[in-house]
Amino acid sequence: GELVADRGASGSIDRWLLSPRLGARVRLTPWLELRANGAWLQRAPTLVELYGDRGVIAGNPTLRNERAWSGDLGAVVSLRQRAWSLRAEAAGFARAVDDVVVLRQTDRALYRPVNRDRAAVFGVEAQVRVAWREHLRLTLAYAFLDARITAGQAGTAGNALPGVAPHDLYARVDGRLGWARASMDLSFLDRTPLDDANGTVIPARALVGASVSVTPPFARAVSLAVQVTNLLDARVAHRPLSNPLGTLRETPAPLQDWLGFPLPGRAFFVMLSVEDPPPT
Repeated sequence: GELVADRGASGSIDRWLLSPRLGARVRLTPWLELRANGAWLQRAPTLVELYGDRGVIAGNPTLRNERAWSGDLGAVVSLRQRAWSLRAEAAGFARAVDDVVVLRQTDRALYRPVNRDRAAVFGVEAQVRVAWREHLRLTLAYAFLDARITAGQAGTAGNALPGVAPHDLYARVDGRLGWARASMDLSFLDRTPLDDANGTVIPARALVGASVSVTPPFARAVSLAVQVTNLLDARVAHRPLSNPLGTLRETPAPLQDWLGFPLPGRAFFVMLSVEDPPPT
């Protein structure tokens, strides 16, 4: 349970939040485990949602608590064979939400949180980690999310919830050889709607990063690392036009985050660290 008390010149609000949960785990074999959970969840609006951040989010002190029925079912597989190990997790979930809080754009750079009457959320999450001793590790994570307004303002029922991308993929490879380590990662986020009508979207983006670090055997307390983010320097995506103009069928759109800030281009970082005492 949770008690949130708001006290101010405009009055006071006491929010009693109860979120009972029930879960079960069943190990069918030494390498396979099934998991199931059910819950009645409540979430109070955050301080930023209620009072804003004096920047891009305008507060809304009239927000109501989110309430949701939630359930999920999943499995975990763990295998180890000599030098190899594998761990895989997957789960499907469903959630029916009342008074879901979303950000609504009210100006070019100003957002206001508002309640939407009802929303339905269905999704699948999966993660796989494969390792070969300490020399090689592969991580894959994927999430599919179908979050839609089921009751709200006229004409919005069936539309995707603003700020929710349907596909989210992350992959990373780590390698180690002697005193050197290297990694490369890929992050993909699908197109994300910005408004209830789904007329404005953030373009999909795929970002690649890489890093290399060395720890000399004669100075194990010292390590030097070089990291590159957005390795391909992706800054603009091409969005198709709903009404093509002659041969003009798409327009460039800057890659940005949810609040409209452009994503940084290729960036380099050099880090020197010293541990005392040195790692054993």
